[in-house]
Amino acid sequence: DAGATGIEAVKGVKSKTMHEATAKEDTRYGTLLDHNIVGTTHQHIYNFRLDMDVDGENNSLVEVNPVVVANDRGGPRTSTMRTEHNV
Repeated sequence: DAGATGIEAVKGVKSKTMHEATAKEDTRYGTLLDHNIVGTTHQHIYNFRLDMDVDGENNSLVEVNPVVVANDRGGPRTSTMRTEHNV
């Protein structure tokens, strides 16, 4: 069993769904969790043993890696964190 506690780091955005024109920009630094709410990208490190046959053999694993890039938006931060997804 694994669980998490705490307060979500979220921000309000224009997009209600990923089908909207603003969705790509709104999710640049996070994941759309619900209408107009993005959970910002942050990092936790876990180690698990995986049973790849859960619910049958037709599964995939998505590796999400943080990528630190220069901040091109101004403000006090010099860098930002985005993610790369690999199936």
